[in-house]
Amino acid sequence: MSDEAASIGDDRTAELSEFVREFIRTDNEIARLKQEVKPTTDRIRELSVKKRHLATVVATIMGDNDLDTLEPKLEGRSVGRLTRIFTKRVKPTVASFEKAVLTLLLDGNSERLKQVKKKALDMDKPPVPSLRRSKNK
Repeated sequence: MSDEAASIGDDRTAELSEFVREFIRTDNEIARLKQEVKPTTDRIRELSVKKRHLATVVATIMGDNDLDTLEPKLEGRSVGRLTRIFTKRVKPTVASFEKAVLTLLLDGNSERLKQVKKKALDMDKPPVPSLRRSKNK
């Protein structure tokens, strides 16, 4: 260990060393597992984007033809029902909330909006101490 670790006392140095070793082992295991699932995660992301695009196209065509539901069949078998839905937001997005505050309360003063955001950050709970590991390459 370094000189800083020696200054905390020999009994605590051994304890610290064990925690650091366990932290590094855990970090390495997480990195290994992430590499194993990365191809699957990437494929799921691709398919999800494709599915969202196809859903938008199908819903648009259904709307243009005044269709609320479809019961498609693949290879002669029913695959369920597709229903065109409209979701309603219960809470505004952060971006739309910022626009509303900027226009309604701050008369378009973007500097004042920055002050409001900074104040909101200052009012948050203090951050929890953590570690970030920089790996040697």
